[in-house]
Order: sequence, then structure tokens, then C-alpha cells
Amino acid sequence: MSQKFKRVRACECCKVEVDGFFGLPWSDSVLYLVAGFCWSHALVGASAPRSLGNDCNLSRIHLTATFPQTLYRTQIALSMASIDSQLDDIKRSFLEDGLFYVEDSAIGDQVKEIQKKGFPIESAAGLDFCQRNVLDDIRTRRILESLFPWSGLGIYEVYRTDANHIYAFMTGLNTELKAVVVQLLSPQSSMVVYGGSQSLQIKGFNASNGLLEIPYAPLKKCKPIEVNMEKGGLAVLDARLAFKNLKGFAIYFVFATKEELEDWPKKIFPAGQGLEQKALQMNSSTIGLNFAFKNN
Repeated sequence: MSQKFKRVRACECCKVEVDGFFGLPWSDSVLYLVAGFCWSHALVGASAPRSLGNDCNLSRIHLTATFPQTLYRTQIALSMASIDSQLDDIKRSFLEDGLFYVEDSAIGDQVKEIQKKGFPIESAAGLDFCQRNVLDDIRTRRILESLFPWSGLGIYEVYRTDANHIYAFMTGLNTELKAVVVQLLSPQSSMVVYGGSQSLQIKGFNASNGLLEIPYAPLKKCKPIEVNMEKGGLAVLDARLAFKNLKGFAIYFVFATKEELEDWPKKIFPAGQGLEQKALQMNSSTIGLNFAFKNN
């Protein structure tokens, strides 16, 4: 075989350079990659079994008759086994602590980019950002799908630093897990999460930013967990966990059960701009959007 392992173009999804095995021309939309992938964005070929293909909504590896099929099958089997093992660790961490977080410079770069654009959340760019960085992130999807048969995105907002207050989206007065918070954190950001607070019977108070403000006194029995993201990153929280933003900012995505969403107002997007069809295509059988579209 004439092809060799070598440094190739960066991962299309996260822009991180990887070692890949390729022998086909580049295009603007296709990443030919088998080995040495960025694990969180591992790709499954379009010719792979349908069950695997549906499990990864990122770019596909396109195969031709000249591509070494045996190598492809071997690498994919090894890759998926490694990914599943790490995803199991992620799910276990979340179930034990109500929290998973990881520094991820690719996410930090994406957050900086949408900040430069003025956070156009209620636009096609905002929907694309959500699709690319949340719905297509295999770590986030596996956590959500392991917790709920179906969940819907009900909150999509930016929250900035407020080091003087502690917040939560819900409290332990809700004895069952009904919602999960996904945070995409900016570079040079940090927060404190109060481990165990999801189980405390705390009454929060409505804050001006729409969150619940949590008094500190009952949190003294909790374990403070400091999350530092010099390069930015991903955090997934039980929505009942209390937290305090110390530095930087985060874009928040809150997913909840169908029953919980019945009491939530829908996120409003402008109508007549083609966003309805784009949002419809973002829905899946396990994760949906609690959005509405109205004229100004």
C-alpha cells in the first residue's frame, strides 16, 4: 500500500490536528480519517452498519473501492471500543457526582467565535452553533440518552460572571432528576460547583437573570468543586446542582423531560427566516427542541 500514516488536515469538527490514514483528495466538507482521530469526534463511515452511522451525526468517512477495507474495519472496531469505554466513564462520573467536565480548546474557540458575532442565538448561526457543539457532541448525547428516553432543549442562553451569587436552575426539592445543564465555557473561565447540593432540600429565590439564587448556609455541608477552564471547555451538570461563576462566561443549554417542559415557556425564535425547517431537522427520536417561532 502506498499510503502512509502522516500529519494531515485538522479534524473538521474541532479543528485539532490529528494523525490520519488517507489516500483520497480533500474536499471542503469531507474528512478522510480512520486512525489517530480526536476521540470525541470519532467518525463512522457512511458504508458502516446503519446502527453505527446513526450514532454519529458528524462528518462521515467516505470509502471507495481503493480504500483498504480490512484496515478500515479493524480501526473502526478498535476506535469504537475505546470511545465506548471512555463514554462509560463519563456516564458513571455524572451519575455519581451529578457533574462531568473537561477542558476542550475546540469548544473554547467556538465560544470565542460566537462571542465575536454578538451571540446571535436566535438565528441560523445560533442553531448551527447548537447543532455543532451540543447536539453533535457524542459525550453530551450519551449522557442525555442514558438519563432520559427523550429530552428537549428548553433554555439556550448566555450567563456571565457573577462571583457574588450562587445559582441553580432547580433544587433538591425536586427529588427526581428532570433536567440537565450543558455549559460551553469560555477560555479563562472558572466556576465552583457545590457537590451534593442536588440532594439538599433547598428553597431558591427567583433572581433577575431567571435563575434560582441559592443561600450559602445550607451549602456548607457540600463539597466545593472548582472547575477551571483556561482554554474553555464542556461541563454537564444535574440541573439541581448549585454553582457560582467566578470568571469568564458560559453558554447554557438546559435539557428537560417532556413532563417538565410542559411548565416551561418555549424559547422564541423569529419566524419567516427559514429557522423552522432548520430546527425541525435538528430534532431526533431522543432529543428535541422546545422552541416556538413568532413574527416580531
